[in-house]
Amino acid sequence: SPKIVLWSRFIQGLWAGGQQTIEQSYLSAAVSSEERTEYTATLSTFAVLGFVIGPSFGALCSNVHFTFLGSWVVDAYNAPG
Repeated sequence: SPKIVLWSRFIQGLWAGGQQTIEQSYLSAAVSSEERTEYTATLSTFAVLGFVIGPSFGALCSNVHFTFLGSWVVDAYNAPG
């Protein structure tokens, strides 16, 4: 069920990995065998894109430096990424 997937993602976020395993387990239970290859390929594609886009976004944000609302500073040490 989607509640189990969300709960599993929460637990995974607190400790060690397992996200891909949880998602593939959910797909095997929720998707028909005819569609399973397509959904697994889509899941893997987005996982790889996350590995590529995430660090790229972090690199773009590494040179950010501005002050927000007078005293909040956003710079390379606390910007996204």
